Amino acid sequence: MAFLDSNLIQKLFSSKAAQYEKKKTIIDTTFNRALRRGLIHLLPISVSISLIGMNLKHLYIGPDLIFLSLTTTNSLAAFQIAAKIQELLAVASMTTILFEVIRYQLLYGEGLPLGLLSSGFTFSQFEFFSKGTWVWFRSNSGIWQKSFVLFCLTFIAVLASVIGPASAVLMLPRPVVSSRSTPSP
Repeated sequence: MAFLDSNLIQKLFSSKAAQYEKKKTIIDTTFNRALRRGLIHLLPISVSISLIGMNLKHLYIGPDLIFLSLTTTNSLAAFQIAAKIQELLAVASMTTILFEVIRYQLLYGEGLPLGLLSSGFTFSQFEFFSKGTWVWFRSNSGIWQKSFVLFCLTFIAVLASVIGPASAVLMLPRPVVSSRSTPSP
């Protein structure tokens, strides 16, 4: 019974390293930390803005789609791969936003049910919205916080399911039909 000796257990858990362990910060409000958290949003936003800008200006690459000396089919496949990468970056950005909402609710709000803690991983699956974690929203306490969480979950889920096809359509080059190019009688 020497392994159950209280002195031995006390010696194991009261080492000098444990006495001098630095306390961990839960909330870091420095500017550098906020800047690092925001960098994940920079690339998807800049790609989306440039795609929307090119489509609004009716920018057309050309009839041959000369893209790294590839054929038309390979060029279109390269655009589809780029659209998929942009979709993954945008979903990662939205997941980060959702985890920040969850983190805020855990630290400052009334908490969340255990099933909603992993919602940042499962929000893009429609089965997520049919599970029993929604009983939490029916109680009357903290109705504004719960409405905000529900809005964020729903909005980000819809946006994540639409961003893929939308970016694929925006990336496909298409000719511009101009009213100036038609001959007048």
